[in-house]
Amino acid sequence: MAGYSGTPLPTKLGIKPAHRLALIDAPEDFAATLGPLPDAVQLRTTARGPADVLVYFTTSRAAFRKRLPALGRAIYPDGGLWIA
Repeated sequence: MAGYSGTPLPTKLGIKPAHRLALIDAPEDFAATLGPLPDAVQLRTTARGPADVLVYFTTSRAAFRKRLPALGRAIYPDGGLWIA
């Protein structure tokens, strides 16, 4: 799905073919909001193991602080982390 700029959301988030994408605590319909993903993207809902792109959804600063070390390990050394 493209927003006002016409750029698809996966492109804006930096998701490329064969990337490992982690959606942590995402709303139930968020994967559908992304629309079609590039070829061979591996989608998961945990921060275990490496991720090329990780999108973490939170409404709590305390939850974010608690989760930050695991999120950092998942994207180390060159992944992208988005906080929503």
